[in-house]
Amino acid sequence: MTMLQTEEQHSTIRSDSSERKLDPSLIELPKNGHGKSVYAVLAVMIVVSVFVLAMAFVWRDHLMTRTVLVRGEQILTEKQVIELANIPPHIGLYDIDLTEIEQNIRRNAFVENVVVKRDAPSALRIIVEERKPIALLTTASGNMFFVDDKGMILPHIATTAAFDLPVITGADSTSAVIVGRLATDGDILAALDALSAARAVGRDVFHLISEIRVRHGYHDLVLYSSDAGVPIIFGKGNAVKKMAELDVFWKQVVVQEGPQNIRYIDLRFDDQIVVSSVPQKLS
Repeated sequence: MTMLQTEEQHSTIRSDSSERKLDPSLIELPKNGHGKSVYAVLAVMIVVSVFVLAMAFVWRDHLMTRTVLVRGEQILTEKQVIELANIPPHIGLYDIDLTEIEQNIRRNAFVENVVVKRDAPSALRIIVEERKPIALLTTASGNMFFVDDKGMILPHIATTAAFDLPVITGADSTSAVIVGRLATDGDILAALDALSAARAVGRDVFHLISEIRVRHGYHDLVLYSSDAGVPIIFGKGNAVKKMAELDVFWKQVVVQEGPQNIRYIDLRFDDQIVVSSVPQKLS
């Protein structure tokens, strides 16, 4: 009897112990204060960020434009570009409308592209890309213009840039030749096509040409060499092929015989070059 009670008592104790282990109310969880610390750090970081941002705006608002840097100009001068920009005096660096400055500079026909940037703390940087003349165009009325390879009519201005350009003559004076606009006359465009072809073939043949004369009655072009002024009847069309043939022929034949002995060269025929020589004087 005593042993049975003892076993029952042990069983009761084990049962009670098991129930206490499963009772959540008897489990004491550790307290964690890390959450409040994280929130406090985030709050401090936000306050600091707002303060730094506010100070940055205050600093930026006090930056004044003191220097204007111009890059890329060759035909126009630095002074001309700055005058075109028309930047208001005593203006903050971040108060300048960059788009408006770019539009002001693009009004000049020589400016093909321009980018204006701020260069803190006090400089404005202007980078220009200019149109490069490929010829000097003269009209029957005596007006003179520069013109680029795309046909853009440019003003004939005094510039320190050195140009060794051929002259296009004989252009129809009734054609619309307006500064800042593309040429529309077919003869002018044909002359520009011939010059672009010469430049593509090589510097030698490009600089060989001193003049391109438009012949309206014949609807063709006549080139004149820079050496001895030899007429070169060019016609129209197949410009690259003709310029390549002229380059080879001039170097291999004309240079050997002397350009002063050539009356004219005719490139209008396929796969042949017609040459008229100066008659030799009989001794």
